[in-house]
Amino acid sequence: MEPKKACTKGGYIEGKINIPRRKGKLRMVIQTIPAEDVQPMIQDVHPCILHVVRIGKGERYQHLEPVPSHRHWKQTFEIENGKVKILNRLSGLDVGNDCVPQVDDIAEVVGHSILLGGKNGMLNLVLLQPKQTQNKKSDTTIAKVLADRLP
Repeated sequence: MEPKKACTKGGYIEGKINIPRRKGKLRMVIQTIPAEDVQPMIQDVHPCILHVVRIGKGERYQHLEPVPSHRHWKQTFEIENGKVKILNRLSGLDVGNDCVPQVDDIAEVVGHSILLGGKNGMLNLVLLQPKQTQNKKSDTTIAKVLADRLP
């Protein structure tokens, strides 16, 4: 995974998330998990991370995206008044980029669902696989993701 590479090459997670019919603010957490048929010792461990891509009017708004880091195996959102907002988890890799907001509108609620895909108005999620070893461009490695997940 190269942290500043702008091309997602497709691969957006597609589908929808049905949300409860209730008033007020909802909190939603999405995280990577392993398949159901794994050994109990590793049942809570998965090395991939989730990256939320910002798609604007016909183009990607990468300047609004935090650099993918070892903490992005879990993403937290708030849903209120038909809007889905991400609570960005910034890291040292985001130092100097004042464009990345702490909270950002990223999708809209349609009916009682959040649509997943690669278009504006949808929740644009891609699954990224960290590098096995650290390099000059990224310090996000499988070992760091797993260390962040384990108690």
